[in-house]
Amino acid sequence: MDENNPLQNDALANLRDVIIFSLDSQYRYTAFTPSHKEVMKSIWGAEIAVGMNMLDCIAREDDRRKAKQNFDRALAGEILILEEEYGDEKGHIRVWWEDRYAPIYDKRGGIVGLTVVAIDITDRKRAEERTRFLAFVMDKVSSAIIATDKNLRVNYWNESAERLYGWSESEALGRDIDEICGTVFVEGQHEFARQILAIEKTWRGELKQRHRNGAEIWVDASVTLFEDGWRGAIGGVTINHDVTERKLAEDELRRTKESIEQINLTLRRAFEREQLVSRTDSLTGAFNRRYFFELLDYEFSASRRYERPLSLVMFDVDFLKKINDTWGHQTGDEILIETVKAVRAELRDSDVIARYGGDEFAILLSNSGEQDALIVLDRIYRRVQSTFIKAGGKKLGITISAGIASAQPEMDKPGQLVLHADRALYAAKNSGRNRLAVFDGEEDSP
Repeated sequence: MDENNPLQNDALANLRDVIIFSLDSQYRYTAFTPSHKEVMKSIWGAEIAVGMNMLDCIAREDDRRKAKQNFDRALAGEILILEEEYGDEKGHIRVWWEDRYAPIYDKRGGIVGLTVVAIDITDRKRAEERTRFLAFVMDKVSSAIIATDKNLRVNYWNESAERLYGWSESEALGRDIDEICGTVFVEGQHEFARQILAIEKTWRGELKQRHRNGAEIWVDASVTLFEDGWRGAIGGVTINHDVTERKLAEDELRRTKESIEQINLTLRRAFEREQLVSRTDSLTGAFNRRYFFELLDYEFSASRRYERPLSLVMFDVDFLKKINDTWGHQTGDEILIETVKAVRAELRDSDVIARYGGDEFAILLSNSGEQDALIVLDRIYRRVQSTFIKAGGKKLGITISAGIASAQPEMDKPGQLVLHADRALYAAKNSGRNRLAVFDGEEDSP
């Protein structure tokens, strides 16, 4: 701006983002840098020249009024440093400047004009606005947003985090994130998350945490790790969404389900016990007479339908009445119990023993013909004969008498099979007890 200083003029001509101009006391240009001329052209379309009134070059009324106020203050002797926004007439172009106003004095100390040095701070102000807006937005979102440095120390803590955890931002800053959030990792979760972050730079999962007052919190956590090109990890951001109510509902649903399952299990076991009680003889544990006939009907029908063999053994314990009269009914009951145990030991899983009545029992041998039944009954005889009980200081042996009958093609009712087996049993008892007999096919035989 000094024609006698070409070096200075060259430096001023190459200024970027800085403008300098001076006015006289009537707001007329006395000097300006080329950068100021460019700005006046770009914002207001004004072609300025020395001697022109700057206020006449400002298109917007509010900008012109603001400029005059500042000029007058400088002309009154103030030194001003202000951040100001200016724009074109339509408001399409808006720029920010840091303006420094200073009066110009003559040799006698009188103010003859002013100088303005302005620095373009538009980019900085826009960045600040974006930062403020982002901070506003992050404070308004419902999720807790927490930023940390590379040592997991909190350096940002939004309002939702304050509400979720009960700690203010000033209390949370600088503290370890897991400490301030009261994170409780399940076994292996922390190490797994660390490994995933090291590879993927992001991790998501559910975490159990604590409020400041100790209340349990569940969050859906999303963690992102930040790195630069050469220093590695520089920090991270965690977005935690409160899912406590959902977890509590899930826990309540799980407990309800477990309770229902336990009730169902109890009912099922009670039903099974009831079914077992209704099907079994309370003394010996063998099936009772009613259930025996249910099974006999089923097996007899299957035998006829699929033409497979079926045999029935009827037996009773020899001389049980004499044992009851001599040693008492308790000894007789023990004889019956041990007899059933001995018989069961020789039966297959598919075979059935039932108490037919008193000391008489029935053995239903599915898929077994007469010879198969004889083999099974032979084993039973040997097992029973090797069984003893003690009564009055003596060992009492056990013997049985048994009759065998097998289903025949001409049979059409299961009762016929029972009748044949019962007749064979009668024959065995008449032949001297401790015997077995096979039905001989004579309906009227004793």
